[in-house]
Amino acid sequence: MTSLLQKINELDIRVDGLDSSNLQTQITTNSNDISTLQIDKQDILTAGDNITIVGNTISSSGGGSVTQADLDLKQNVIDSSSIINCNSLNTTGNVVVGDILTQYGASWALIASDTQQTTNTNVKYTTSTVRNCTYTSSNGTITIIKSGRYHISYSFMVQGTGVHELRLKKNGVNVLGSRAYLAAMAGSYKTLGTSIILDLVANDNIVVFINTGLVWIDDSGNFNGYLIGN
Repeated sequence: MTSLLQKINELDIRVDGLDSSNLQTQITTNSNDISTLQIDKQDILTAGDNITIVGNTISSSGGGSVTQADLDLKQNVIDSSSIINCNSLNTTGNVVVGDILTQYGASWALIASDTQQTTNTNVKYTTSTVRNCTYTSSNGTITIIKSGRYHISYSFMVQGTGVHELRLKKNGVNVLGSRAYLAAMAGSYKTLGTSIILDLVANDNIVVFINTGLVWIDDSGNFNGYLIGN
């Protein structure tokens, strides 16, 4: 057991070891540190609903579930009367339309004039209805604005005993599969035409070209195109 005298001697040693000249500075520094800790300390946490705090651990439980009624309060509900406006609609399945499908794509419908047009010329038209494409009447040219896959058709009355041949040209080049041909006939009128599905891009030029023969262009002659997809 430590004697009283020994404890007194140990205390004397500790007191003698203190630097009295720096003692106040140490006390002031420690006081400032404690003040800083008090200012920056976090307020006491109070547990809310479904929250527990044990020591340094915060836990939550429950929370319930989200119902459709809850979602209906936060979103617009789509039903059979809803009108949806959007720039694009992507689907991996079918789109079923119960009524008329209104499509503002691209199309043209040209009706020829009541006159004769001959070999090595583009057919020209007097009546034109176009959407999202342009028609140049001086050379019978349709210029594409919307790229995509088009269904194109033409039909004209031909006259004379010789061979008659019409075809589509795209950018001045014959379109394969668009040729309509009639061998020599005995002077009566015949109708010559065809249809094709063709992929076109913006600024493509499309014409019906009279390769051979005499085409009687009246209001039965027509050249049509319709954008059917991409």
